[in-house]
Amino acid sequence: MKETILKTVCHIYYGVYLYTGEAFYSSFHNGKKSYYQGFWGFKLCYVMVFLYTYGTVSLGRYCMGEYAPRFFYHAIVNIIIVSSLSLIIAKTTSLGGEKGLLYFEQFARGSRSCKIKWMIISAFVFIMGVFLFILGGICSPIEWEIWGRF
Repeated sequence: MKETILKTVCHIYYGVYLYTGEAFYSSFHNGKKSYYQGFWGFKLCYVMVFLYTYGTVSLGRYCMGEYAPRFFYHAIVNIIIVSSLSLIIAKTTSLGGEKGLLYFEQFARGSRSCKIKWMIISAFVFIMGVFLFILGGICSPIEWEIWGRF
Protein backbone atom coordinates (compact mmCIF):
# COMPACT_ATOMS: atom_id res chain seq x y z
CA MET A 1 0.00 0.00 0.00
CA LYS A 2 2.80 2.41 0.91
CA GLU A 3 4.54 1.69 -2.38
CA THR A 4 1.36 2.42 -4.37
CA ILE A 5 0.86 5.74 -2.56
CA LEU A 6 4.49 6.69 -3.14
CA LYS A 7 4.23 5.81 -6.83
CA THR A 8 1.02 7.85 -7.22
CA VAL A 9 2.53 10.87 -5.47
CA CYS A 10 5.64 10.64 -7.67
CA HIS A 11 3.41 10.51 -10.76
CA ILE A 12 1.68 13.67 -9.57
CA TYR A 13 5.06 15.31 -8.97
CA TYR A 14 6.20 14.28 -12.44
CA GLY A 15 3.00 15.62 -13.99
CA VAL A 16 3.68 19.00 -12.36
CA TYR A 17 7.30 18.71 -13.44
CA LEU A 18 6.29 18.20 -17.09
CA TYR A 19 4.66 21.64 -17.23
CA THR A 20 8.03 23.36 -17.08
CA GLY A 21 9.30 21.53 -20.16
CA GLU A 22 12.67 20.75 -18.61
CA ALA A 23 14.33 17.58 -19.80
CA PHE A 24 14.60 14.73 -17.34
CA TYR A 25 17.35 12.29 -18.04
CA SER A 26 19.88 10.19 -16.18
CA SER A 27 23.63 10.38 -16.54
CA PHE A 28 26.64 8.72 -14.98
CA HIS A 29 29.09 10.85 -13.05
CA ASN A 30 32.08 9.23 -11.32
CA GLY A 31 30.48 5.80 -11.68
CA LYS A 32 27.28 6.88 -9.94
CA LYS A 33 23.97 7.44 -11.64
CA SER A 34 22.67 10.97 -11.23
CA TYR A 35 19.70 12.81 -12.64
CA TYR A 36 19.27 16.22 -14.18
CA GLN A 37 16.51 17.69 -12.06
CA GLY A 38 15.98 21.03 -13.73
CA PHE A 39 15.23 24.08 -11.67
CA TRP A 40 11.59 25.12 -11.94
CA GLY A 41 10.04 21.66 -12.03
CA PHE A 42 11.08 20.67 -8.54
CA LYS A 43 10.39 24.17 -7.24
CA LEU A 44 6.78 23.84 -8.41
CA CYS A 45 6.53 20.50 -6.64
CA TYR A 46 7.84 22.02 -3.41
CA VAL A 47 5.35 24.87 -3.78
CA MET A 48 2.53 22.34 -4.19
CA VAL A 49 3.61 20.52 -1.03
CA PHE A 50 3.78 23.87 0.79
CA LEU A 51 0.25 24.83 -0.33
CA TYR A 52 -1.20 21.59 0.97
CA THR A 53 0.74 21.78 4.22
CA TYR A 54 -0.27 25.37 4.95
CA GLY A 55 -3.92 24.66 4.15
CA THR A 56 -3.98 21.53 6.30
CA VAL A 57 -2.28 23.21 9.28
CA SER A 58 -4.60 26.22 9.05
CA LEU A 59 -7.72 24.08 8.82
CA GLY A 60 -6.43 21.98 11.73
CA ARG A 61 -6.06 25.13 13.83
CA TYR A 62 -9.57 26.19 12.82
CA CYS A 63 -11.03 22.81 13.81
CA MET A 64 -9.25 22.91 17.18
CA GLY A 65 -10.81 26.31 17.85
CA GLU A 66 -10.47 27.45 21.45
CA TYR A 67 -8.55 24.32 22.40
CA ALA A 68 -5.53 25.31 20.29
CA PRO A 69 -2.78 27.03 22.28
CA ARG A 70 -2.67 30.74 21.57
CA PHE A 71 0.91 30.72 20.24
CA PHE A 72 -0.17 28.53 17.28
CA TYR A 73 -1.80 31.60 15.79
CA HIS A 74 1.42 33.65 15.56
CA ALA A 75 3.23 34.03 12.25
CA ILE A 76 6.67 32.83 13.35
CA VAL A 77 5.32 29.65 14.92
CA ASN A 78 3.18 29.07 11.82
CA ILE A 79 6.18 29.51 9.52
CA ILE A 80 8.26 27.05 11.55
CA ILE A 81 5.50 24.42 11.67
CA VAL A 82 4.56 24.70 7.98
CA SER A 83 8.18 24.76 6.76
CA SER A 84 9.24 21.77 8.81
CA LEU A 85 6.16 19.75 7.85
CA SER A 86 6.67 20.64 4.16
CA LEU A 87 10.26 19.41 4.27
CA ILE A 88 9.27 16.23 6.10
CA ILE A 89 6.52 15.48 3.57
CA ALA A 90 8.81 16.18 0.62
CA LYS A 91 11.48 13.92 2.12
CA THR A 92 8.98 11.17 2.95
CA THR A 93 7.51 11.14 -0.55
CA SER A 94 11.02 10.96 -2.05
CA LEU A 95 10.84 14.28 -3.87
CA GLY A 96 14.41 14.58 -5.11
CA GLY A 97 15.39 11.31 -3.42
CA GLU A 98 16.78 8.24 -5.17
CA LYS A 99 13.55 6.25 -5.03
CA GLY A 100 11.45 9.13 -6.34
CA LEU A 101 13.93 9.77 -9.13
CA LEU A 102 13.77 6.13 -10.17
CA TYR A 103 9.98 6.45 -10.40
CA PHE A 104 10.49 9.58 -12.49
CA GLU A 105 12.77 7.67 -14.85
CA GLN A 106 10.23 4.87 -15.23
CA PHE A 107 7.49 7.40 -15.87
CA ALA A 108 9.60 9.21 -18.47
CA ARG A 109 9.68 6.00 -20.51
CA GLY A 110 5.87 5.73 -20.43
CA SER A 111 3.51 6.47 -23.28
CA ARG A 112 2.52 9.99 -24.27
CA SER A 113 -1.14 9.43 -23.33
CA CYS A 114 -0.08 8.32 -19.84
CA LYS A 115 2.01 11.48 -19.44
CA ILE A 116 -0.87 13.68 -20.59
CA LYS A 117 -3.23 11.91 -18.18
CA TRP A 118 -0.88 12.59 -15.25
CA MET A 119 -0.36 16.18 -16.36
CA ILE A 120 -4.13 16.73 -16.18
CA ILE A 121 -4.38 14.99 -12.80
CA SER A 122 -1.44 16.94 -11.39
CA ALA A 123 -2.90 20.25 -12.63
CA PHE A 124 -6.14 19.41 -10.84
CA VAL A 125 -4.22 18.46 -7.67
CA PHE A 126 -2.18 21.70 -7.84
CA ILE A 127 -5.34 23.80 -8.23
CA MET A 128 -6.93 21.96 -5.29
CA GLY A 129 -3.82 22.85 -3.27
CA VAL A 130 -4.31 26.52 -4.13
CA PHE A 131 -7.96 26.33 -3.03
CA LEU A 132 -6.96 24.56 0.20
CA PHE A 133 -4.35 27.28 0.82
CA ILE A 134 -6.94 30.04 0.31
CA LEU A 135 -9.53 28.25 2.44
CA GLY A 136 -7.00 27.74 5.23
CA GLY A 137 -6.01 31.41 5.11
CA ILE A 138 -9.63 32.52 5.32
CA CYS A 139 -10.70 30.12 8.08
CA SER A 140 -7.68 30.52 10.31
CA PRO A 141 -5.69 33.70 9.68
CA ILE A 142 -2.37 34.11 11.43
CA GLU A 143 -1.40 37.11 13.49
CA TRP A 144 1.55 39.06 12.16
CA GLU A 145 2.27 40.54 15.56
CA ILE A 146 5.81 39.32 16.21
CA TRP A 147 6.19 40.39 19.84
CA GLY A 148 2.61 39.56 20.83
CA ARG A 149 1.39 37.69 23.84
CA PHE A 150 2.23 33.99 24.03
